[in-house]
Amino acid sequence: MHLVAEAIADIPELGERTLYIKTFDYTIKVKVTTDSVLGWIAKYWQYFLGTIAIPLVGWFWTLYSKRKEKKEKEV
Repeated sequence: MHLVAEAIADIPELGERTLYIKTFDYTIKVKVTTDSVLGWIAKYWQYFLGTIAIPLVGWFWTLYSKRKEKKEKEV
């Protein structure tokens, strides 16, 4: 993970511009285990379903439907 903090300063002499100043830049090593992933899924299952599981089911259903159509056209 890469953490960056920026300070925003309005400078009157330059008009309505915003100046971004990087104040902090640090790389953090993160270890992900199976238990931590499963724990996250158990706690936030609704986000998992909404962003990963439901779209995957839709994608597989589309593939299945296309294969079924192709087989029916061949017959």
